[in-house]
Amino acid sequence: MTIFIVPNLLKEHAADCTCQVANILRDCGCTALLPQELEPEFPGVSAIFGPSAELMHQCDMVLAIGGDGSIIHAAMLTLPASKPVLGINVGRFGFLAQLESSELHRLPEILSGSYQVEQRMLLKAEVTGPNRPAEQYYALNDVVISRPTLAKIVDIDISCNGKTVISYRADGVIFSTPTGSTAYALSAGGAIIDPVLDSISMTPICPHSLFDRSILFAPDKRITAQSRQVNNEAEIHVAVDGENVAVLKTEDRLVITGGDVYVPFVSLPDKDFYEILNQKLMFRG
Repeated sequence: MTIFIVPNLLKEHAADCTCQVANILRDCGCTALLPQELEPEFPGVSAIFGPSAELMHQCDMVLAIGGDGSIIHAAMLTLPASKPVLGINVGRFGFLAQLESSELHRLPEILSGSYQVEQRMLLKAEVTGPNRPAEQYYALNDVVISRPTLAKIVDIDISCNGKTVISYRADGVIFSTPTGSTAYALSAGGAIIDPVLDSISMTPICPHSLFDRSILFAPDKRITAQSRQVNNEAEIHVAVDGENVAVLKTEDRLVITGGDVYVPFVSLPDKDFYEILNQKLMFRG
């Protein structure tokens, strides 16, 4: 079995964890692959170094070492090759990780095939406008539109398949996948959604309204968000999985769809989603 290791060396203990993983892979008769640019960081490590785009197609599984952001980054790298992703948490939260850094002893059982694969839906975000070329992005967690300036409200009109849904006056709006329902959307009061479901959740951020509930859409719906100028500048920012990617002006539109692109995630039989909720979010009955 060939494993592509994608570590985030900015995380404390990530380098040590990477070395341990490479040694375990060697002892199990597996081949470890690492990005070419990391070769100076791992002298003497039993691994093959090369361009990430090539290694992604050569591997059987991608192993991301870091926090949730690192796992999302690795997952998006897999899109052209559709390889299963296993996350090892060396960050603080690590909700997307199936293993903690203290559980590396479980790698041999995973390498022997003791795991399942869950298909996680992505959102597709398209930014269009009369005076700009169309831009397209994919999100594993969420797409967020918000005002770049603090203490200013954004006015946003929302429609679904061409029909008006709602007009928000709020700090912004979060469009999230089921995977992203436990991220920013949760902090904004959104619903927790089982990640194996396919849906699009829309949650306003601090709306100036008594209606502050999330709205769930079927994944084949076409949701359009458009900035509306009301006594202030109408420019708003678009962030995809926490990274600012575009700016919407008054006549521009953000179109959200889902359900046609998926990322495979490694799932362990004893790491149930609801058990992880209990551990990470400290649910109390």
